[in-house]
Amino acid sequence: MEYLVRRLLFALVAWILLLQTVSLHAATEPLSLMLLPPMGGKGSPQLAISWKGSESGQLELQALDASGQARKLKTRALTPGMHLDALDLETGDRKLLAVLRDARGLELARAEQDALPRVPELGADLAGEVDRVAEAPNKAAPMGQPLGSTLDWKASFAGNDGPNGLVYATTIFDDGSGPALIIGGDFASAGGSAANRVARWNGSAWTALGTGLNGDVYALTVFDGTLIAGGGFTMAGGTAANRIARWNGSAWSALGTGMNNAVIALTVFDGSLIAGGGFTNFAYIARWNGSTWSALGGGDGQCGPRPGRL
Repeated sequence: MEYLVRRLLFALVAWILLLQTVSLHAATEPLSLMLLPPMGGKGSPQLAISWKGSESGQLELQALDASGQARKLKTRALTPGMHLDALDLETGDRKLLAVLRDARGLELARAEQDALPRVPELGADLAGEVDRVAEAPNKAAPMGQPLGSTLDWKASFAGNDGPNGLVYATTIFDDGSGPALIIGGDFASAGGSAANRVARWNGSAWTALGTGLNGDVYALTVFDGTLIAGGGFTMAGGTAANRIARWNGSAWSALGTGMNNAVIALTVFDGSLIAGGGFTNFAYIARWNGSTWSALGGGDGQCGPRPGRL
C-alpha cells in the first residue's frame, strides 16, 4: 500500500511539473500548447492552452498528418489565461495547429505542438500495479496491510454502468438522507440515466443532481453544509452560474457573479471557500466568505507554479 501511495504521489508531482513547464513556456510565447496524458490514464489526452494576449477570440484546433493534411478538431472561444481541453486524436495525427482569430476574423496568434503526450500515461501504470496485487491473494500482504489480508478492489459499481465519460473530481456530501459519493466530470449519464457532469452514488445506485451543469466539472468540495462544484460551466440546474455553483440537496444556485474562466481547484480554509483556476477577475485565486468574492492575498496574475514556489 505504501508503495502504491508513493507511485500515486509521483504521478501527481509529474502533472504539477508538466503544468509548470506550460506556464514557463507561456511566459515567452503569447499562445502556447502542451499535450498532456489522459487524466487517470484513460480517456482522451488533455491539451493545455495558454493565451497571454489582452483580447478574446475564436480558437480553431486542427490535427495534421505526416503529409501535412489538416483535419479540424474543434473551434472554441478563448479568453486570456490557462485552459484544458480534451481532444479526440487519431493514430495518423502528427502535429496540432492552433489559430486564434478576433471577431473580425483577423489572426491574433498561432501555435504548433506534437500530437503525442509529453509523458507516459502514469495512471495506466499504476492500474497495472494494483492488478498485480489484487491477483495474488495467497502471496504476502502488501506493506502496511495486516497479515492474512490482501488489497482487494471490489467492482462496487458493476451492473450499474457508472458514468459514460471522464471523472475529474469526487467528494462526500450528505443532503440529509445520509452521506453519499458525489462525482463530477465530463459525462452525460450515470447508471444508464441522464446525469449532466455530476452524479450521486448512495452505495447501490446512481442518481442525478437536478438537471446538472452545462459544462465540465473539475472540482468538488463541501462548504457551509452545501455541495460546491467548480468547472467550465455557465449554467447550473437551468440557472446562470459562472464556473462555480452550489447544490443544497434539492436545487442549484450561483455563488455571486462567479468567475470569468474555469475553476479547477476548491478547498475550505479559515472558514472561507477558496477557488483556484484560470479566471482573471480575481487573479486566479479567490475567497468566498459566504456572501461575496474577494481576491486572496497578493494574487500576481501568474497561473501555475513557478521555480521556487512548487
